[in-house]
Amino acid sequence: MVISQSLMAQKATLKGVVRDGVSNEELIGATVMIIEANMGEVTDIDGKYRINSIRSGDYTIAVSYLGYQSDTLLIRLEEGQVLEQNVFLNYETIMTVEVVVSAQAEGQMSSINQQLADNTIKNIISAKKIQETPNANAAEAIGRISGVSIVRSGGEGSKVVVRGLAPKFNKVQVEGISMASTGGDDRSSDLSMISPYMLDGIEVSKAAMANQEGDVIGGTVNFILRQAPDSMTFDVILQGGYSSLNSSFNNYKLVIGGSNRFFNGKLGVFAQIDLERRDRSSNEVGVNYRNPTNQLDSFDVFLGSMEVRDVRRDIKRGGATVVMDYKLRSGSLKFSNFVSLINNNQISRYESYNPGFSTHSYGMALVENDIRVMTNALKYKTSFGAFTFDAGISFSQSKNKRPLNTNFFATESNAFDGVDIISTPDRIQFYAKNQANDAKVQFISKSLYDTNEDKYGADMNITYDVNFAKNLNIKFKAGIKYKKLKKDFDQESARIPIAQAGHGAAFVAESIQSLSWLNENLEPDVSKLPYGLFIDNDYEKNEFPGGDYTVQNVTDVDKFKDFANVAEAFYFKDYYFSTKDDYTGEEEYKAAYFMPIMKIGNNITFIPGVRYEHNKTTYTGVRGDNTFLSWDEGYFSEEATVERKNSFWLPMIHLKYKPLDWFDVRLAYTHTIARPDYNQIVPKYDISMNSVAWNNPYLTPSLSQNMDVYLSAYKSKLGLLTVGGFYKKIEDLIYDGGKSGITVDNAASFGLSEELAGTPISKIINNENPAKVLGLELEWQTRFWYMDNFMNGLVFTANYTRIYSSVDYERTVLNSVVIPEPPFIVKTEENLPYTERLVFQPTDIFNVTLGYDYKKLSTRLSFLYQNDIFSKPDFFRLLRGATDDYFRIDLSMTQKLPWEGFQAMLNFSNVTSSKETDLLISKQIPTRVQYYGFTFDVGVRYRIK
Repeated sequence: MVISQSLMAQKATLKGVVRDGVSNEELIGATVMIIEANMGEVTDIDGKYRINSIRSGDYTIAVSYLGYQSDTLLIRLEEGQVLEQNVFLNYETIMTVEVVVSAQAEGQMSSINQQLADNTIKNIISAKKIQETPNANAAEAIGRISGVSIVRSGGEGSKVVVRGLAPKFNKVQVEGISMASTGGDDRSSDLSMISPYMLDGIEVSKAAMANQEGDVIGGTVNFILRQAPDSMTFDVILQGGYSSLNSSFNNYKLVIGGSNRFFNGKLGVFAQIDLERRDRSSNEVGVNYRNPTNQLDSFDVFLGSMEVRDVRRDIKRGGATVVMDYKLRSGSLKFSNFVSLINNNQISRYESYNPGFSTHSYGMALVENDIRVMTNALKYKTSFGAFTFDAGISFSQSKNKRPLNTNFFATESNAFDGVDIISTPDRIQFYAKNQANDAKVQFISKSLYDTNEDKYGADMNITYDVNFAKNLNIKFKAGIKYKKLKKDFDQESARIPIAQAGHGAAFVAESIQSLSWLNENLEPDVSKLPYGLFIDNDYEKNEFPGGDYTVQNVTDVDKFKDFANVAEAFYFKDYYFSTKDDYTGEEEYKAAYFMPIMKIGNNITFIPGVRYEHNKTTYTGVRGDNTFLSWDEGYFSEEATVERKNSFWLPMIHLKYKPLDWFDVRLAYTHTIARPDYNQIVPKYDISMNSVAWNNPYLTPSLSQNMDVYLSAYKSKLGLLTVGGFYKKIEDLIYDGGKSGITVDNAASFGLSEELAGTPISKIINNENPAKVLGLELEWQTRFWYMDNFMNGLVFTANYTRIYSSVDYERTVLNSVVIPEPPFIVKTEENLPYTERLVFQPTDIFNVTLGYDYKKLSTRLSFLYQNDIFSKPDFFRLLRGATDDYFRIDLSMTQKLPWEGFQAMLNFSNVTSSKETDLLISKQIPTRVQYYGFTFDVGVRYRIK
């Protein structure tokens, strides 16, 4: 301790804040260099920098920030001195051009500088870029980054795919704290829960560092919450909107937020509430095909069934954010709190066509989903001498509840005339008789579930700066982390088989007696209910956009609700679905890392590191047999608990080489993992008459070796031009084997009885063959500030991503061998894996964003093109699927009004009413189509900043 104190006393520290010389706002990502010592730092999210372990002497300080004039200062440092030196920078100018820096230009410059200042491969969306031209939600903002595609529901971005890796392979964080997953199955999180107005920045890390959690193969998305600046702020947004699909004017948004600092600026408080309602309705088509020959490479497929749905989604959101920070003498405390709630009500009217069985079904489902996510984090940071110490505790939670899911349908038999067995989907409705009055009500059911996830965490990190020589400075960084997760899922199902003798008789009689619209039309002793009495005669035939499909003869909502109310007293418990998927579990996570950050001269930053992660899971699930029982007679089952442990050493190496002032190269070689989804490691199986569904509680996490290279060129007139490539080799990839042709060979290895040997089995497996992902990313961000014409208001961003992937999916074929003695025919299994892409992997992604500012008007026009996303692996080659081309245009505008602080806002999403389509790759015929039209929002904003 005496030696350490002596060493610290001999060295000096330089710290301060870099600000905009006009607005006084902090500049994030500015570079501060001590020329003679070859030492430097970049400013953090508060515009602050701190350089430790400086020998005493006279120095020249150079401060730079792309788009601003660089500045140099002369300072003198004494032994043990802590010198505070604040710096103000001004915009770069040209003598012949009046340079006006717009809000969009500021946002782009801030994003570029933060990205350049980082030592790893990362995309950053700055606070200014988020706040000045906001998006519908955070997912839409991320969707414009190279290498990123978005999963949408009803046209709204909900989950993120990074570099062709499914949402479950990416990590979503708030303030560095992993969000709890929002579903009962996988580890992904719904980004529509995040309001862009509460954010101070978004970071998308594509190459993990040793101080980041290692269970991420695609990328990490980190949302940084706003906190109070030096001056008071106040923000109110009131917005109304229109959805074209249903000609609905029900959309609205209200945001109220503000911040201030107290006690001489030491305590800062930022608070915000968000209220929103969205019509996210859609028209949907789903088509199933079958291979009639059961040959691996059959020459044709048959249409099996088709379902058309008119889905009315009414989504209500509420959210609140409170961030408090306190400035200590040599550090800070920060307490961040975020909560978001979504209520999703759906009315789904549908018709199902099955020409093979000559049936046409009509139905309705009423669904309500409630999701709540919450994150709380307390962080402490301090510096003393050459040491920086930070620690934190956190809690994150998600609750996903479905308090309502009531489903009802009726079936018309002999429903087709002269159907062509290989008709394309758009022709199947032509052959249907559509005699809805001949249909009979089959059943009414309800299925409710409740899933909860709680995460508790604590972490601690310490950094020690050592200046070994003039050209070598090392930050030794190390830390530990602990997390505890609790997860549970419970489902309750019930139904009334109305058309089944005995089960539904009492309910049918009570319905006829209780409901006037049945009583007036039916005799009391009727055993079957005609669907014609349930039809909504006021519902106009709904032709989907394009006119290829339609929903008609739909159920009357009010009649269905009356009918469902009577049903409450007559439901039979569905023991099978109420039991088989329930589970509880716990996970314990421990991690430690060591990561020296070595700066060699002014040109090289080398960051070797290693991370150790240990994970223990304990899950309890249900193992059952439904072979000889009906759904209402119980379920032969027992609970089983399995504990599993795994540990990984994850090496991480990053290199940043800057041979020129305007050019750098970044290389990364990292190891990361992907842990199995919750439902994949639940120790459950389900035995039915002809098959076994088996979960694998002993799955190994997938291990990915990742290599990245990025080249960046940047100048004031060029902007930022990046060319990057990546390669991933993923071993033990986890996937659902599904119908892969596999049968139970060694029953004991599955924990099954020997009588099940030879039974077809579907199972979750680790792939024996590695998956490979290869990609190219190009991006150019620039503005034309130096042009002496209208072009100087243009802000331009374009990026292109090309991705390739391959994986061998397991597929087992049963061959028959004839022998001369009993049993004469012997079945043998032959493994014939097939090679395809990873699910969710697109081939091409192309984004162009044009921003233009003229006086008080700011406009942003965005173009998105993505194609050929692999969506469906299958045992049979002809049944595999991928998406069709998707092209989308979005428009955003703001106009400052004559009154100080006021501005008008406009957001026009999906201008061209683009639809999403999945196709059979082999035939280019649709398997899924979703139409959701466009949305149009206008509003007003009042802001003091």
